[in-house]
Amino acid sequence: MEAHAAIVPSGPVAGQRLRSRGRLMHTGAMQYTRNPPLLEASLDPDPLRQFDAWLGAARDVGMIEPTAFTLATVGADGRPSARVVLFKGFHDDGLTFYTCYEGRKGQELAAHPFAAATFWWDRLERQVRFEGNVDEIVYRPIKSN
Repeated sequence: MEAHAAIVPSGPVAGQRLRSRGRLMHTGAMQYTRNPPLLEASLDPDPLRQFDAWLGAARDVGMIEPTAFTLATVGADGRPSARVVLFKGFHDDGLTFYTCYEGRKGQELAAHPFAAATFWWDRLERQVRFEGNVDEIVYRPIKSN
């Protein structure tokens, strides 16, 4: 059975989709980059709009699959598991992706509905992380006449 799933951050945010915490963290460490430094003042105040802009830039530079991201879950034994899935769009301020609930990923998400997602766009020298709750979004195709 294939269905949509979405990730949402834990904490005070209502709903159940993966959402950004809306802040940029700086570790103080210097990092090599060929691009100008990323300045918080240059970012969109809405983290999902900023993500969407970067996703568009990744498409524009010809990334093979800019919607691919690593999804990390945890099994019943507490061991992490990661795989690459495809971003399918936004739903209620969260990211959506497809999964088979009968497979390992689906079973892990059913037992522990939390995940981390990481997009890596090498041509942009950009990485974007999301963490949060995951819930099922039942897919209902629209009937056409």
